Amino acid sequence: MFSATSRQVSLALFLCAIAVGIAPASLEAEESTLYTLGKYTAFARHCGHHDLVNELQSRYGSLEEFKTGRHKNDLQKYDRVRLPCGKLENVLENFLVEVRSKEAK
Repeated sequence: MFSATSRQVSLALFLCAIAVGIAPASLEAEESTLYTLGKYTAFARHCGHHDLVNELQSRYGSLEEFKTGRHKNDLQKYDRVRLPCGKLENVLENFLVEVRSKEAK
């Protein structure tokens, strides 16, 4: 029969196998550009950059990875989160300028 220790080791190995099986899908979503853009949109909302948030939401808000990034990184329930809001604003504005210029071509 199995001892208590071997059962614990078996359970630990089983849980590790499940974690490894689940991890690639979640890592892939987190590394995508749309997920990152959704995350930055959530941060911009927290910083009060509503014009940027509205434009990003109107452009990408229907895409699942964007929504996932935005929802997983929503900071509205936190009062005191320090973010580099000026740097974030510059990054998002530069991104949108590039997108608009590609659309104009």
